[in-house]
Amino acid sequence: MNKIFTLLLVLVIPLLTNAQKLYRKFTVGVGTGLAYNHGDLRGREGKEVYMGNLEYFFTPYIVGNGELQVGNMAGYGLETNRYFRSDFRSVTGNLKLYMGRLTDKFRGPYAYKTKLSQLFEGLYAGAGMGMIKSTQRDIYRQKDNDMYRGWDTDRDLIIPVSVGLDNSSFNSRIVAGLRYQYAFGLGDNMDGYAIKGSAKDMYSTISVSLKYRFGSEHRYFQ
Repeated sequence: MNKIFTLLLVLVIPLLTNAQKLYRKFTVGVGTGLAYNHGDLRGREGKEVYMGNLEYFFTPYIVGNGELQVGNMAGYGLETNRYFRSDFRSVTGNLKLYMGRLTDKFRGPYAYKTKLSQLFEGLYAGAGMGMIKSTQRDIYRQKDNDMYRGWDTDRDLIIPVSVGLDNSSFNSRIVAGLRYQYAFGLGDNMDGYAIKGSAKDMYSTISVSLKYRFGSEHRYFQ
């Protein structure tokens, strides 16, 4: 009887150990990169953007993110002499899902965690909603010409969609990341030109970031 009990402990304890994950609830981070406008002007220039964010981990795989971006955008017309340079600030709330949720689900409790599986753990996709304020610093206009009309200051709702990679496993306190984000605008004056019948304005960013995990450790049972 004792041998059977000992055998059950040997089999069950590793299962319980592998079925849980330690993680911290919060991260704070900063990042920098390039911002590109996707609006009425087909010519685009990458301009600097800086960001700060705070994240809350509901689980090791589902994360709420609040982010502030401050940067510049610029563009120019390929067929016209229109151009603009602007400053912008955006505030967004996002929800992120890490691919580690899927890799852990299909990996057995005794499976060896390879470098490739660790890489996939850090892959994520996210989406959210927020607001952007843009102010034109230099823009070309012509009076009485609808092609050049617009406002020098604008506020728009945006829907950001992002994909990215965090390079560390969940046990690391320092996390370096790479992200591409595309923000769909609900208005048509982000670039300072509001032309009747034209498509909504959008912008994208590609950025690198550094984040720090903090808070007490929590156990997540899979």
